[in-house]
Amino acid sequence: MIRAHNDDYPSFSIDEKQKGLFELLIQSDNANPVSFDLEYFTFVLQNSLDVLTRPESVGLILRFTGTFRPVDWMELFGKSKAKNKFAQELSQVINLILSLQENNKIIVGIFDDACLSYAFNCLLLCDYKIAVGKNTRVGFPETEFGLFPGFGSTIILHQMIGAQESLELLSKGKIYTIQKALRVGIINNHVDQLPQARLAAEKMIRTGVKKHTLLNSQASPTEPGIIHAIQNKINTLNPAIDFYYLIFKHIDNKPLKELLSLEKTAITAVLESKAVKAVLRSLFYGVQDAKRIISTMPQSNFSPKKIAIIGAGMMGSGIAYVAGMAGMEVDLKDAKPELTKKGMETVTQVAQKAVQLQKMTDHAMEDLLHRINPLDHWDKLKSYDLIIEAVFEDKDLKTRVTLESIPFLLPDGLMASNTTSLPISSLAQHMPDPSKFIGLHFFSPVERMPLVEVIVGKQTSEETLHKALQFVDQVGKIPIQVNDGPAFFTSRIFFNFLLEGITMLLEGIPADYIEKSAKKAGYAVGPLAVLDEISLPLMIHVYNQLPKLSTSQRKACAYLEKLVQYDRQGRKSGQGFYTYKKEEPKQLWIDPELQLMKELPEEKSMMNRLLFVVALDAYRCLQDGILGQPTDGDIGSILGIGFPKFTGGVFSFIDLIGIKNFVKRCIEYQEFGDQWHVPDSLKELANRNFEFYTDFRSNWKENKKKP
Repeated sequence: MIRAHNDDYPSFSIDEKQKGLFELLIQSDNANPVSFDLEYFTFVLQNSLDVLTRPESVGLILRFTGTFRPVDWMELFGKSKAKNKFAQELSQVINLILSLQENNKIIVGIFDDACLSYAFNCLLLCDYKIAVGKNTRVGFPETEFGLFPGFGSTIILHQMIGAQESLELLSKGKIYTIQKALRVGIINNHVDQLPQARLAAEKMIRTGVKKHTLLNSQASPTEPGIIHAIQNKINTLNPAIDFYYLIFKHIDNKPLKELLSLEKTAITAVLESKAVKAVLRSLFYGVQDAKRIISTMPQSNFSPKKIAIIGAGMMGSGIAYVAGMAGMEVDLKDAKPELTKKGMETVTQVAQKAVQLQKMTDHAMEDLLHRINPLDHWDKLKSYDLIIEAVFEDKDLKTRVTLESIPFLLPDGLMASNTTSLPISSLAQHMPDPSKFIGLHFFSPVERMPLVEVIVGKQTSEETLHKALQFVDQVGKIPIQVNDGPAFFTSRIFFNFLLEGITMLLEGIPADYIEKSAKKAGYAVGPLAVLDEISLPLMIHVYNQLPKLSTSQRKACAYLEKLVQYDRQGRKSGQGFYTYKKEEPKQLWIDPELQLMKELPEEKSMMNRLLFVVALDAYRCLQDGILGQPTDGDIGSILGIGFPKFTGGVFSFIDLIGIKNFVKRCIEYQEFGDQWHVPDSLKELANRNFEFYTDFRSNWKENKKKP
């Protein structure tokens, strides 16, 4: 029997289990997880080939056990800068893949935990794939950020599960459970114990047929309709989608070597892409940094056991749900018992949907609902570590609810307001101790939206901030920290997106052109559709509570008031900027009183305005101290308001455009209103050709130190 270990990789061993049947063991444990990087991936492929080319070898079991450390993508970006050397490394992998495919001996992959990224690349190259136990899952999580897995994965998955399903797995960062992987056909078998897997693997090696997954495809060519659907998803800021389109388009008429070479080109292209680097910086490393900061805070022992949510609407019930999911006991109360009951019904509906999607068991749902207690009277409130007020966006109402809630707060507890725009310092004035008051701006629907904007008032203490951040972390959300100011950060920049939509409409630009331009720019929904969802009276109410309005804001508010007078109040009323009829698609309404332009602006100009106006106001927030750092602005703009993901966020977007070009365009757009005023400090940065980031590092702190 042959046994071999490698001094450089103690986690790796080769064992001849039976005569001619070898097992390559790749082992990782939680105490010392293995980093399955490009170098290790190459090492595994080389050793697999070495075993298969031995005369006595009849086949190979490639066994992965444990979870591997996430790839250091920052390091990979650094390696890719040495272009010639990196190209050679990629070519080496491709040559190994080709040699493995030409070998007529069978490889069986066995795994018992998360098989992700390069480990999943290895698994896909196996002829048969067997999952062991309940913890198995597969996927390429890095593709959420635009990274391209390559190394045959695009080709293999297309042949196994088709173009449409492949695109889901290759471009959205999805991780498939074993049930999903079996159902779509990625995994061949699932067993409970390793001995069963070994027996099945031995049988496949002794009696099975080499699949030659890459060389002899039995898959049908990609249907033209699917190719067209993929083509419609192409976003030039995400080069990975372009390459999936090209590979799927030519998968049935190009030889394997050319397709692998195209994948190699794709890997290099995405690592050279500023957009991919930006989204990885914001949504991967930026989020990691936020969580790391929380874990090092001095108040790390704060772990609220019992909290109260005052206000049982969509927001309040959503916060109650996530807090209950985190194991907290939650008392939920509204002004009337029937409203509290309705809030509990909402919580139950969300939980039931989670059960239907197999994200929660029936038993877990029962436990959750047991932890959330609907209260109908103030005298039933108890003592709480945290009270969150989540009532209607009205200063007087919020103040009254806060005053009524304070007696039930524990001495070390904190009071928070879930508000989208009302100044925290003003709401805190009525607190006996304003230092214990903070803003927690959740986003709807709370159970799905990952962001919470943590708003620090003028008197909010560091201790209160630390406790609030830890609570946000405990309920599984991503925090960004902002300082107090009208509409804070996310709402403020979002209002500028909505404002520009109304401004364009008043200029005589057709509503459908505005909405299409927004989607073409990368927003999921156009500004007019968003206004209908918010409801026009609520938007007017928000405008009325801002301390002052610009000329453009006053014009927009006046137009909204006119529409409300015509009973066009938004989706709930059945008509707003759109008209809504049951069982019919919504239709944009054409205001007969607005005179349309004879010559429409270019689509690119429209897209720019809807992007630039948001980024411009984000800079003002940074300049004014509402934001402390650009990373919070980037994370908040993507996760909070749906700013196009593959810009990397508002400040990364300015870097992508180039700050000189950005300022030049904003100055050109000043004819459209005072929302386009460019601060002198931004002009000065443009003169210096300043960049907010160098690779993965922010330059803002160094910039602030300059005289």
